[in-house]
Amino acid sequence: MYKFNSSDYRNFVYGVIPKRYLRQKKMHSFRLWGQNLILFWNGGQVRCYRNACAHYGLPLDQGIIRKNKVECGFHGWCYELSTGKLINAPMAKRQPNCELISYEVFIKGGIIFVYTGEKSYLEDAKNFVMDDVMDDPHSATAVYEVPFYLAMNSSMDFPHHAHHSFFYNIYSVYRLFSLEKNPLKLGYTPTNIEETDHFFKFKIQENGVELTIFPFCSEYNDISAKNKWQIFVTPIDNNSSQYLINIKSVSKNPIYRLLTYFAFHTIIKRVAMPEDQKWLKSSFANFQTGTNINLCDHDFGLKNYLRKFFIHSSKR
Repeated sequence: MYKFNSSDYRNFVYGVIPKRYLRQKKMHSFRLWGQNLILFWNGGQVRCYRNACAHYGLPLDQGIIRKNKVECGFHGWCYELSTGKLINAPMAKRQPNCELISYEVFIKGGIIFVYTGEKSYLEDAKNFVMDDVMDDPHSATAVYEVPFYLAMNSSMDFPHHAHHSFFYNIYSVYRLFSLEKNPLKLGYTPTNIEETDHFFKFKIQENGVELTIFPFCSEYNDISAKNKWQIFVTPIDNNSSQYLINIKSVSKNPIYRLLTYFAFHTIIKRVAMPEDQKWLKSSFANFQTGTNINLCDHDFGLKNYLRKFFIHSSKR
């Protein structure tokens, strides 16, 4: 239904993984627009490389990290993590002069971002991310078997929240703390309140929630419920996406914060996200044909996203 060229989206940054997760794992392999990449914690000096040894191409995550080096599991070729340079090829009489293919990486708040585009666009690309990326949030990830724009829509499709199992009842409990009704089934009246070159922002009148939408991340600020959500979408390829969701409660009430995080790790992580995986995958087969697909006022976020960020031809 919506055709695009992935090369038009190379010059954007992507939030891949919370930094605390990489600190624990030491390395993390992932795919971005069909490329197999790998992140190394490297003592906090994070590095990103193509996930392939420069000898036979064995993925580096099948190797071993030894202090500040990574050793390929196939022939023991050893690379310095900070530079990617080959420092030892065992049994080779002539040491090859080669290195790993590297990509730009940086940390903002509690998230590690990767950039594989042209270096001249990097600083501009950083503007397409919210200024205040949450530090050390509660996080969850899922793979949605849909293109990036439908994964992004999952973060701003407010009308579908009421249909998740248990979500409506849990959200009603949140609202009791602020002596307000649960707005999930009262109506949906979104209004644009701000737009720049890098994002658009709208407010849902029924609950006062403000959503700020960037090309590959979004922020959902539930002022009444005192919760802030940030979502980062990484395109795995043209038809699948990684969905990273973070939450932080700004309530001063410890019981409320405990309830928030309990609901996140149970209802959101174990029920709502798997349901989204199923619904998105099942509907996409029909959605992509465009046959009898009728967007309506419920699709305010998606319509504005496609208008502003969907590239039909090369612009950047």
